[in-house]
Amino acid sequence: MGNALFDTLGPEIPQAPVQGASNIFDTLGPATPQEEEKKFPSIFDTLGEGREIEQPELENGFGYPTIMNELSKFEGDITEEQMIANPVIMKGLREIMKARFSEDTRNKWTMDEKYDNDLDDLGVLDEWQNWNRSLGGGQTVTTANDVAWFTGADEKQKELLGASFEILERMPNIITGDVGWSETRDGVYDYLKAGIWDPTTPLSLYIGRIITTAGAKAGGFAMRQAAKEYAKQAVQRGLSQALIKQGQRKILQKGFTKAGVFKAATLPAMMATDATIAVTADRGYQKLRVGSGFQDDYSLPQSVGVALSVMVLPSLVAASRGIVSFTKSKLAENTWLENYANIFKLHGNKGPKAIEKAVIDQVDLSKVNENLRSVFQRFKDNIHEFTPYMKARDEAATLVTKKDIAGNPTMQEDFFEVSLMLNMDGGFVKSMQEAGFEYVPREKDDNISKFLGDALKYLDDDLVKEYKDAFVSQFGKLPDSISKIKTAEDLSAWYINRGRFAGKTLWDRKEAARILKKESVDLTVEDMLGTALNVRDRNKPVATAADRIKYMQSIWKRLVTTHPSTVGLNVKGWAYTTGMNTASDIVLSGLFLSTGKVKKAKGTLLGAARRGVNVMTPQATIEATENFFKIKPGVAEKLFAERAGGVDSAKILERLNLNPKAKINQLTEKSLSALQTAVGVKMQDEVTKMISFYSAFDQNIMSHYGITHNQFMKQEGAFSKMFSKEFLENVQEPAIERANRETYSTSFASKTGSNVYLYMAKQVEKVSNSAGGGMLIPFGRFFNAATATLGDYTGFNALRHLTFRTSKIKNPFDEEGLNHLAKGLVGWGFIYGNLPDGTSKKDRAIEKVRNGIPWNKNPRVDGSLTDETYEFPGGYVEILSQAAAHAEIDGKIPKALWEEMGKILISQSFRDSGAAYDTFKDLFITFGELDTDKSVKKSLEVLASSFSRIASGAIRPLEPFNTAAMFLKEDFSQPDRRQGNKLFNNSIRYVDKLFGLNLDLPKREKTTRGEGNEFVDVGRTIGGVRSSAPLTPSERLLGSIGAQAWQAVRWGGEPEYKNRLDGLVSDILNYEASLYIEDGILNQDLAQREEAVKRVKKRAKNRAKEVLASSLNYDDQVLILQSKIKNKNKAYINQALKIAGYTKGIDEIKDEDGGKEKLEFILYLIENKDDIFFKSLRN
Repeated sequence: MGNALFDTLGPEIPQAPVQGASNIFDTLGPATPQEEEKKFPSIFDTLGEGREIEQPELENGFGYPTIMNELSKFEGDITEEQMIANPVIMKGLREIMKARFSEDTRNKWTMDEKYDNDLDDLGVLDEWQNWNRSLGGGQTVTTANDVAWFTGADEKQKELLGASFEILERMPNIITGDVGWSETRDGVYDYLKAGIWDPTTPLSLYIGRIITTAGAKAGGFAMRQAAKEYAKQAVQRGLSQALIKQGQRKILQKGFTKAGVFKAATLPAMMATDATIAVTADRGYQKLRVGSGFQDDYSLPQSVGVALSVMVLPSLVAASRGIVSFTKSKLAENTWLENYANIFKLHGNKGPKAIEKAVIDQVDLSKVNENLRSVFQRFKDNIHEFTPYMKARDEAATLVTKKDIAGNPTMQEDFFEVSLMLNMDGGFVKSMQEAGFEYVPREKDDNISKFLGDALKYLDDDLVKEYKDAFVSQFGKLPDSISKIKTAEDLSAWYINRGRFAGKTLWDRKEAARILKKESVDLTVEDMLGTALNVRDRNKPVATAADRIKYMQSIWKRLVTTHPSTVGLNVKGWAYTTGMNTASDIVLSGLFLSTGKVKKAKGTLLGAARRGVNVMTPQATIEATENFFKIKPGVAEKLFAERAGGVDSAKILERLNLNPKAKINQLTEKSLSALQTAVGVKMQDEVTKMISFYSAFDQNIMSHYGITHNQFMKQEGAFSKMFSKEFLENVQEPAIERANRETYSTSFASKTGSNVYLYMAKQVEKVSNSAGGGMLIPFGRFFNAATATLGDYTGFNALRHLTFRTSKIKNPFDEEGLNHLAKGLVGWGFIYGNLPDGTSKKDRAIEKVRNGIPWNKNPRVDGSLTDETYEFPGGYVEILSQAAAHAEIDGKIPKALWEEMGKILISQSFRDSGAAYDTFKDLFITFGELDTDKSVKKSLEVLASSFSRIASGAIRPLEPFNTAAMFLKEDFSQPDRRQGNKLFNNSIRYVDKLFGLNLDLPKREKTTRGEGNEFVDVGRTIGGVRSSAPLTPSERLLGSIGAQAWQAVRWGGEPEYKNRLDGLVSDILNYEASLYIEDGILNQDLAQREEAVKRVKKRAKNRAKEVLASSLNYDDQVLILQSKIKNKNKAYINQALKIAGYTKGIDEIKDEDGGKEKLEFILYLIENKDDIFFKSLRN
């Protein structure tokens, strides 16, 4: 049929070869390096055509044998001076660093500027030492990333790494060797930093450091053994490379096994605080190496590295103990530095009567009596305003009337209680709250209802008579039970007795409890009438479908955030925020002093200083906080109601009307709790909040009362004052608010105000808490808190407050205004203020712009790069510093950087890699094109992306195990998940290596990286410390205009087509970018840099398409045909398929035998549709 139809259409379509070359360049014939370069001539006339790039030659024989031969010429240790003076060793170090930190040993499109030209010999030596000390010090991120790199390194790289370890072991001991003081100081600093700043040491809480060091040391030791063994094998004559490769896996596994066995045997020793034990353990390591032939003799420098890394723990503990000892000494007595008094010993263990008296002493009973008199008079004058409470309480279909109540003694008793207790305009509960009442349990089985019942006896006796009289005036007579009430004591006993009965009365008590947990200004009529009017049995609330969806969302959010990376990011975010807040407190103290508020100035300043002590002595601070919680457990309930970031509610089941006793719910909650405990989520949340809370608590006491924490707690009547309205409003509640703000778990939904920003925040939280909306905006509280923090430290909130107060003719420099002003000054101080080395963040950012380093990348001292994209608020300090640098250099902020600012802020609400931002951006762009087919397709892609995000998020806790599987299998490949079933591919991204799910997909190509430039950041799984591959020329050129790699080149078409072009365009991009960089483009103005990026991208994109179009490779030709067809109108495609008699789709046809020819035919039909379709009509 096909041939007949072809005959009717004209000449036969030319048939292309079924098979082509394996690589597109093979079709062009072999090329010399000069000819290869000419394939990518410069597009810029000013740069000339066919420009040659100098490529330093690497001698074929240079490597492990050459370096070892040179080392053999030295006797004893080799000093830094000797190394710098020896060109062979320095060349070796340069090659080692290029092998470790450059994408390829010899970069094919440009020379390695950093290690060949930019760094002098001393700079190279410093970076090499810093790297090895980080590895030797057991720094977990360095170890993880290095082991991952080593498993995928080529022969030359492994050989050079083995030589690196040999050089390291020939250097003198930094403590006892023949070295200068500066070298000893630098070495000690590097080793200590490796331990202190290890992500497994969150908060410097000293928990688990030794254990994780053991694991990191095991990994580093295994890699050393494998590297050195490889280098030795490589120089053995007669041993083929194939045999060497075959042995690599066994060598690495053996290294891990030996390290692991020995660590398990010496774990008790490692748990001790004496560094000499660690040295002994390391000597055992080396005995294993000596015995196995991997090492010739004992190496003291290595033991010093181990000792110093392990000494981190005891030194920090000792420092902490030293501070604690000082706070307990006579020198600190009666000062703000004094160790916190045990307030539970001072005020705990009090009987119910004492606690009740302390609470009632802080209540203005005269105000309560006055309010109730007003209520009773209104009751007497207009009973109809009280009857709606009965309707809500009884869930009546119609309004309950006075007549209904009068004829029913039981209903009269209910009405008597409801009108007394729950009237919104002055009932007993509301009056008690306004008068300063705060519920505190008096004994184990106490509750709010019992306390309120007992509190009734403190009313005036004549007030009871007034209420009874008002009731008689309406109903003529009283029920017997009420007529017997003569005094307030009788009223209390009557209320308590009614509380023993179930049914409607329970609703009254629950309403009272609910009211007292809210601020009086937040109470509404709905609060009093109840929000669950459709629930038939309030004793057994029924969960709705929406409630169940919300619970599933809660489970998902907790799973997504139960990850070492999230824990690490939360800790760092808390530490950074606390540091900024402390700095703002110091500035605020000065502002208070300038306005004559001496007491506040002193308290704020001393509180900031005490916060530093508390962070250094966390155990003492936590103990003090726990003692306070024993007295006021309600504070702990408020503080821990939501996890850091507002992820979940502590009483989620009760809040959603789900049965906490149901087995499935219990199993779910216990499993999640165990998982969060194991990962450290709970510890991180509780510890950070307790330190923040009690530091603010102490500071508030000093700034408000003008005395220290201990002086306040030891004064007469302190226990009662802790329940006063003054204490609550000025000390306790602000401390809770600050702790929640510093851990990004503040709820904006309950805040009062009428400005547009608060309204927007409430809407975000409302969507985040809604059924289904929680998947769209999972972390609304975090987003709001992050946005508010950004507003504080950019000065936006200060400006807004100033404008608002001035417009209202009010003092803009009130306490709130000064607080905003202090934070704004500190925020910009972090950018423009001097750092210890005399530079500022802005100065460093200027250097980054001039070197083409993006805002989110920062060089480490060991030559690697950090990736701070997801650090908050640190990341925003970085991007604002970069913006300030551009403003100074270029006079404006690049458009690409503006987009980056919006992207990272939006991504914070998803806690993802920016995928959500990119997805929705593409969707809006597609909608703007007014193409229905494209819009529908993109909408489905967004939906699929959401499903995969949900599915993968649920299994994210397994990612650390997936990473471990990568190490065991030596498989760090990154497949192109866009190809095939994208939904499935993305859904399993955290478990594919763990469960051996072979996706059989090609490698994901990166537009800016080039062939062989894979970088797998396994360290990000450990505490959220992200690293980045060294920057390529194209990434540097993009970085100079504020753009990221993802903004380089984007393609349309099918995933296979896009990935192929990504692989082709990378070398062209980097080649052209390198020419521009060599001509000094990074030092030109922004307009020239942007024009250069534009021209390079256009040239590279067109050239990549040309190369693909000219390819004789069969798969490439199929990709081109598929892309051309897919870009045609869908109706035309379907018509062509129908005419051709094909029942399958384009994606299936391309994989069939003769698929290329079939696609050519389909394309021919579409491109000649008019002639073909009209010819069919004529026939």
